[in-house]
Amino acid sequence: MKAFTNLNIGKKLAVAFAAVLALVLALGAAAIYEVGAIGRKTDDLAENWLPSVNAVRTLQYQQAAQRTAMYMHVLSTNEAEMKEFEGRVQELRRGKEASRATYEKLISSPEETELYRKFSELSSRYDVEMDAVMELSRRHDQAAAARINGEARKMNRALSDTLEELVAVNTKGSREAAAAADATQTEARVLVSVALALAVLLLAVAGVVLRGAIATPIVGMTAAMKRLAEGDKSVE
Repeated sequence: MKAFTNLNIGKKLAVAFAAVLALVLALGAAAIYEVGAIGRKTDDLAENWLPSVNAVRTLQYQQAAQRTAMYMHVLSTNEAEMKEFEGRVQELRRGKEASRATYEKLISSPEETELYRKFSELSSRYDVEMDAVMELSRRHDQAAAARINGEARKMNRALSDTLEELVAVNTKGSREAAAAADATQTEARVLVSVALALAVLLLAVAGVVLRGAIATPIVGMTAAMKRLAEGDKSVE
């Protein structure tokens, strides 16, 4: 403080404004960083977790629809109906492959990777079993009904459970990303509020100091000049 007091007026003003400028720049940099952090977290939510949930839900629908189409194939009594449902099964398989390709790009955690590996293995085995059921169904073999309600049902249940686990993982991830964004937003508000408070305090202190450094001498000089004007020769 003594060093500041000994500075001339120009330097005092320069120091005060430099301090305010530095604080404003720090505030701007912090705000930009925090906004960027919020943006990254919301991007993660919008571009990863939520699309992942949507992709898995689509797979769930396609899996259920494929099994329904196979049931209808087994129950069909003429070739036209069988051909229709075979086409439906193949269409759903292609849809599942497209959905899987979309989802594979979104996998982002070891837990998710392991669950998807499990799903892929089950799905491959299930498709093989469905091919066998369809072949029996084409021959109107009664064994088709027994087979689709046997091992195939267990596989379908396991697939459904695995897909539900994937939904749970991605739902949890989306909630965590949303919570992280909220926490960053709160942190940004606190940081900006503290920086603003410091800026106001610095300006107040600078005002008081500059008043003492500039206004007080001017007031003294004015008083001295007045006394001189009144004929007081003792003024120094």
